[in-house]
Amino acid sequence: MIVEDVPESARILAEIMQSWHMQYTVAESSQSAVDAMDETIKQGTGFDFILVDAQIAGEDGSRVAEHILKRSELPSP
Repeated sequence: MIVEDVPESARILAEIMQSWHMQYTVAESSQSAVDAMDETIKQGTGFDFILVDAQIAGEDGSRVAEHILKRSELPSP
């Protein structure tokens, strides 16, 4: 998953992942990333790799890592 609020940066990162034949999801905020992770838990799937912008539109990107640490169903960051 790519957690990035700048569309151009997200597009570039998505192109890189696509060139590596990786499936990816783009989340534009910490909350949408948390929602996406929760949805993967419901579906029994997950993300192998999460790339998080440290400063997402005034947010602290560490919120995503904190969410991962709180959920035992998710792999540790």
